[in-house]
Amino acid sequence: MKCLQKNGKQRKGKSAQTVIFSKYFRLIAHVVALSFPLLVNCTHKIQHPPQASDTFTQPFEIIQKLIQDVRTAFCPDDRISIFSASEIFNSEEIVINGETTSQAAKHSLLKRIREEFPERHLVDRIAILPHASLGKDTCAVVRLSVADLRRQPAVDAELLNQALLGSQVRLLKKHHRNNWYLCQLDDQYIGWINPGALVIGDSELLELWIRKEKVLVLDQFGVVVRDKGSSSVAVTDVVCGNLLAKLEEDADWVKVETPSGQVGFIQKEAVIDFDDWMKQPAASAETIIEKAFQFYGFPYLWGGTSSKGMDCSGFTKTVFRMSRIFLPRDANMQVDIGEAVSIDNQLTNLKPADLLFFGDNNKITHVGIYIGNLQFIHSDGYVRLNSFVPGTENYSEYRRNGLMRVKRIIRHD
Repeated sequence: MKCLQKNGKQRKGKSAQTVIFSKYFRLIAHVVALSFPLLVNCTHKIQHPPQASDTFTQPFEIIQKLIQDVRTAFCPDDRISIFSASEIFNSEEIVINGETTSQAAKHSLLKRIREEFPERHLVDRIAILPHASLGKDTCAVVRLSVADLRRQPAVDAELLNQALLGSQVRLLKKHHRNNWYLCQLDDQYIGWINPGALVIGDSELLELWIRKEKVLVLDQFGVVVRDKGSSSVAVTDVVCGNLLAKLEEDADWVKVETPSGQVGFIQKEAVIDFDDWMKQPAASAETIIEKAFQFYGFPYLWGGTSSKGMDCSGFTKTVFRMSRIFLPRDANMQVDIGEAVSIDNQLTNLKPADLLFFGDNNKITHVGIYIGNLQFIHSDGYVRLNSFVPGTENYSEYRRNGLMRVKRIIRHD
């Protein structure tokens, strides 16, 4: 009996709900009917993006290719030039942001974009380096015996290169947080230098330094002292290749001035008048090899180009520089200069002072100087000798198998 009553109530309740739901269904159906064309249209838009989407994708791809083409044409090596650019665009304008050391690269990129998209307004925000924020102070002279050039503006960043006391530096921009300078050295290499290593100013500062009579440090290491006498207080340390302004001299001492204006004395035998050094006869193979052995046993230092430590190309660069021959910074740059020498199994075509280039998979990774008798000197852990002759004590099978190119810098009459 309870079951029958229960079932009856359920049937009665169900009938009432049916009436209610029927009204809702009719309302929903009406709404759907009115909305259907709109829903179909939206679905169509999702499945088939409007042509405007392609309008935005296509300029991005085209501009990216233009940027890459210009970089390849004008600034292919980011070690010695800068070209960075990015775009923001809409249906009416294209904004190009970036920076470069090449006015020609900037002009070329903007010209190509205007030709490709004549209907859009082009906004140029590419800064030419040196950056305008530096004002006139775009010049510097190195004030330390060795100034480190780093990949990032931090003391623990990778060492890329080194600049020597008295050398000229071009300032490109200043870091906004720690005031390090992005610099370009006299070998065109670009990196960051701590401002404490530099005397900074305008072109007049540089011209004043250039006009001064100078001496070149020949010793691997030395000290400028406050007063004559080896026990005097030091003004600065010096290394081979440093430049100092010459004030006066006597039989044993030269009075000198550093780029920062410090005055002191250095022993006369440690230096040579720079003008006299530049007038010396062209370097010979014997001169190159003699200079190379002056650094025998000196430590290897990645990024080093001074007697405080050298990597392989820093060693060859320093040796040739002290013989008035100025090589590019890295091994894969040095391989592009000089006369190519053919390599046979017996290495019969090699001559003293030839540059030897090593590597694998057609990639140059190391360089040394041939000294004759199938031996070469190079910086590998330290400046040392190795031989191409199997069975000898200093034979290097690794280097023999890796010899890829030989270039002749010194003429042999």
